[in-house]
Amino acid sequence: MDISQQAKQARELFLDSKLEECLKYIDELHFDENDFQSYKFAQIYKGLSFFELSQQQQGQQCFLDLISKCEEKNKNDSDELDVIIQILYQWQNFDEDQMKAKKHNNNLYSCCENYKQKHEQSQRYDLYIYLFGVSVYNFIDYYPDKKHCSYLDNLIECQGKIQQFNQESIILIGWMQDYLGKHEEARKWYTVLELINPRYPGLANNIALTYEAMSEKKIAEEYFLKAVEICPNNSVILTNLAYHYQNNEQNEKAFELYEKSIKANPQFIGCFISYAKLLEDNQNIEKAKEVLLKGNQLNQSNTDILQQLVHLEVQESNYQKAQEYVDIIIQMNPNEGFFEYKFGSALFDKNQYDLCQTQFLRCLKKNLNPMLVGYAHSKLAYSYFSQFKFLKSFKQLMHLGNLDIEQFEFQEELDGIGYILDEIKEISLQKKVDILNSYQGIIQTRYKQIQLSTQDKFFQCFLEQKQDLYRNTVTLIAYQKHIQSLLTFKSSYNYWDLFLA
Repeated sequence: MDISQQAKQARELFLDSKLEECLKYIDELHFDENDFQSYKFAQIYKGLSFFELSQQQQGQQCFLDLISKCEEKNKNDSDELDVIIQILYQWQNFDEDQMKAKKHNNNLYSCCENYKQKHEQSQRYDLYIYLFGVSVYNFIDYYPDKKHCSYLDNLIECQGKIQQFNQESIILIGWMQDYLGKHEEARKWYTVLELINPRYPGLANNIALTYEAMSEKKIAEEYFLKAVEICPNNSVILTNLAYHYQNNEQNEKAFELYEKSIKANPQFIGCFISYAKLLEDNQNIEKAKEVLLKGNQLNQSNTDILQQLVHLEVQESNYQKAQEYVDIIIQMNPNEGFFEYKFGSALFDKNQYDLCQTQFLRCLKKNLNPMLVGYAHSKLAYSYFSQFKFLKSFKQLMHLGNLDIEQFEFQEELDGIGYILDEIKEISLQKKVDILNSYQGIIQTRYKQIQLSTQDKFFQCFLEQKQDLYRNTVTLIAYQKHIQSLLTFKSSYNYWDLFLA
């Protein structure tokens, strides 16, 4: 890879954690129009410098602009630097917003495959760059699954073979191990990088977080302080150290660091949220609201701060004010049901059943991931039950039991159906039977579980009969669809006697 000395100097400034100097240096560079590779190389470290200074918006924009220029120049011909750009962008994406990273992940995979397809037969092709990209793609695609981790073997194989990006590959291995909960392995890889370059941006912070996860508080503090010394204007590091002191009941130090973090970068949302939590824990709710409102004023397009304001208002039973904040969030995300679900859950926990039902009914009409669909239906059913609206609760539980939601266990809900069948006399026997008869589909496959959760002999027999009928119906349908045609021999007559037996 032919990269100019100027671009390489930008990387050296980054690797020495001279991040503001790196940004200034790159902005003053003038690249030859024919040397797009050097431009790309330098812009990578401009974007990473923004991220390491906790200036996420500028970092995001730098990478997005770079990706756009690459697509315009490349004309569907990705090279190794394009793969690296996508890898590093996804690394930062995942740290900030896992769902966003998963949505963008196919772009990384497409870039890797395009690079392989276009260059595999040429001397320009680097197998380890390809494996590097695919490994990061698989980590993000599989996460949080901790069983399928073969991609780590590929990434480890790349380590040491990607000369220009060896340090990046090492910290990414440690980063992945940390996310997978393998903190001892993460520590080993961070130690490898520490021996090569103890000033690698963010390394000391990562090591501190790893020791924190391993309950090695003293060593964690040492590395947090080292991280602040290396990069004193990183709001993420300042916030992490503040949170460390907060967890160790050194609140005065935490307060001081949160204020310093906000001053260093008022666009870092995490600081406002952690600071407000500390104030809430110290029963200073009004000050917590003040901090969050300041954060919201400076970051009006962010919903995390508004959600924290909703939380505080709900805790103080200011439900109307909480609704106002939820309405602002919904204006920014009109088709997203998560926020109403979360508000509804908070109201459910406060026994505000009429209010929570409104939120659950609204969120179920919008985009909501399958698991939350299950939880919303379940909480809606139990809110009805808590108000003695047993018929509504029964119908809601039956409807939920008829949904095909992968990984949603349903056991508590099916036990609830059994309890209503056994104990709730306000619903007549005939009405219960009518409702059971009115549902067909997946719920019928769950009748055995309901049968086990009821002590009523009538319903045990009824559900067993329904199961038998269901199995017979499925058998006949399967016979007619898959087997009947195989029993046609030389004549045009089918063996209807077998079908009708």
